[in-house]
Amino acid sequence: MQGYIINKIISLLLPIVAIAIVVALVPVPQSWTVLLVGVSMLGYTHYLIGAYYQHQAWRRRGQYNRFLARFILLSALSIGLVVLAITSDLLWLVAFLTIPYFVWHGYENEHTLFTRASGQRLSSWLLGGLSVMAIGATLDAFRHTSANFSHSLIYVQGLIPKFTETFANLSHYLYGVSLGLMLLSSMTIWFATIKHTSKAGVLWSLAAVSALVWFYVANPLPYIWLFVLLLGYHFLTWGIHYGVVFWPQPQKFYSYLMAHGLVVIGVVVVSVGLGLVTDQFPLGLLNSEFFLAATLIHISTSFLNDQWLQKLLRL
Repeated sequence: MQGYIINKIISLLLPIVAIAIVVALVPVPQSWTVLLVGVSMLGYTHYLIGAYYQHQAWRRRGQYNRFLARFILLSALSIGLVVLAITSDLLWLVAFLTIPYFVWHGYENEHTLFTRASGQRLSSWLLGGLSVMAIGATLDAFRHTSANFSHSLIYVQGLIPKFTETFANLSHYLYGVSLGLMLLSSMTIWFATIKHTSKAGVLWSLAAVSALVWFYVANPLPYIWLFVLLLGYHFLTWGIHYGVVFWPQPQKFYSYLMAHGLVVIGVVVVSVGLGLVTDQFPLGLLNSEFFLAATLIHISTSFLNDQWLQKLLRL
């Protein structure tokens, strides 16, 4: 349990420290772009290394060919959805709907991590409250000007009218909904902590109080900061988990670190190449279209580890 708590504290604090350093050194809005590029890089390491270990695990379990066929199917569907969204000018809608999809993914992942650390499942009330809080905070953050970014991560005020103007027109209602979700989620987290007293519950209750204070003071929450905090936390908590697992085995730990470096180098090389070939994707794989597709692939294929999808796809 102590390892779980330490993991969570580090995973929450590191994005905050990174945001503070970037904001202190780089002026707005360039700092927002730097933060988006950084969390996207971290995301690609999480996606690709996670997929590698997932494939390795299925090779050991057997039925790898059946798993691979379904992995390819879900990946193709994710890419197809993004392509369709681009051609239909609905990428903004797919990106918006990916938020609760990612929160669901995070909910399942938190259960998995806690089970590995303690042999028990974390309270569903607690995780449900955290999930609702993440959605409520994100809705509020859409009112912030930093939500206006091009697909190449360049800040342009009012660039996506269908997205930003809708929330601007509903700003007061959106704040009310966000406030309600934040309060409801906080009370749920506190209730779960009181009912099932644990160090994890106390930690998340403190996080809920901090989030409420930030919500009240910021009004609205800075979108880019929140985006980097939530995604950075998710990517780091898994990265730290496997780092601790591999630490007693120096060769595996070294390979694990090297894999992160190779992914970063690969993303940079491919991105530079794409930027030279076409003007449509100046940041290459860091363009939001590619990152959204990669995110959908990661979430969808990660569910192949869950029994409900295995039964559904007869895996």
